[in-house]
Amino acid sequence: PDQFQIVSYSQKVAYAALISQMTGYYDDLSNHTPVTDDHLRVGSILAFRDSSSWHRAKIVRVVNLHPLAVALKLVDQGCFKACTSPGDIQPLAERFVQLP
Repeated sequence: PDQFQIVSYSQKVAYAALISQMTGYYDDLSNHTPVTDDHLRVGSILAFRDSSSWHRAKIVRVVNLHPLAVALKLVDQGCFKACTSPGDIQPLAERFVQLP
């Protein structure tokens, strides 16, 4: 409750399109690249699969590398998630770095 994030309503369609594009891209396994320990540092921005869609996420805490346990902030939604599955993270492709 002491932290919140505001996203412009006028950008809602652009953010929804970004999630859709990322999901289409990362659901194609031929676009996956190996995730190394260098990608798993506090402050790194990655793609993260939450349920059935992919989002941009920032690592806020590394609990363990092997087995994986990291805390993430979904940068476009402002919420926090935990990731323990290496298959749910990917390096962020250059095409998804810019804000919509």
